Amino acid sequence: LDGVAFEGGSAEGFSVVLGEGRMLPDFEKGLMGQAKGLGLHFPVQFPENYGAEQLAGKLADFEATIHKVEAPVLPDVDQDFAQQLGVPDGDIEKLRAEIRKNLEREVAQRVKARVKAAVMDALPKVSSFDLPKALIESEMDALAERAKQDLAQRGIDVKQMPIPREAFEDSAKKRVQIGLIVSELVKQQQLQPKPEQVRAIVEEAAASYENPAEVIRYYFSDRQRLAEVEALAIEQNVVDYVLQHAKVSDKDLAFDELMQQAA
Repeated sequence: LDGVAFEGGSAEGFSVVLGEGRMLPDFEKGLMGQAKGLGLHFPVQFPENYGAEQLAGKLADFEATIHKVEAPVLPDVDQDFAQQLGVPDGDIEKLRAEIRKNLEREVAQRVKARVKAAVMDALPKVSSFDLPKALIESEMDALAERAKQDLAQRGIDVKQMPIPREAFEDSAKKRVQIGLIVSELVKQQQLQPKPEQVRAIVEEAAASYENPAEVIRYYFSDRQRLAEVEALAIEQNVVDYVLQHAKVSDKDLAFDELMQQAA
């Protein structure tokens, strides 16, 4: 950046899946169509709303060396393939029906997640108040730790790619503000979840597993796991309440766009 390496801007053995959307568009564009062994040099434009304030809106020069290039290989859709995916008799039509059922369930979940995200994103825009500094600091620590764990799971040495804690300040403030607003709405509007609502969420999650009954027992046998489901139910109650009292407009969305953006 301006001829100087910036903190968190370098890494070794970093894996990138082109088209996944986890990297900045210019970074993926710089790698597109390139081959193993090439040394690359390309500009990357950071968006104005980038989390790290010192990088927001800036143009940086990146250098990269491609060590390995891989591509997925699609299998033949035949009886063996169907059996590998859990259809004992290898019936392709049964496989297609199961895939359609799963996709319809996934689409419904993604739409719900997108609506929820839109509602939660709107809450801070209609309410302004001072935030407790201690809560912001705690949330910054939690977000930084989560980012480190994510990098470690991807095989990246965190010491080689340190993440400045301050990069999470804006996100932490937003999350704290949303949390306080949700808490107040739940209290004022009595949006606590009902037992049947909690069970419905568990059953919906369990439906995608081979043994739903086992998954249901897994959740209800542990109070902490059940509390996580109750938190989801509270969030859904808040979303439903806001949608009932807000001006809502529908938007058509292509399947691919929905699956990418909600991932």
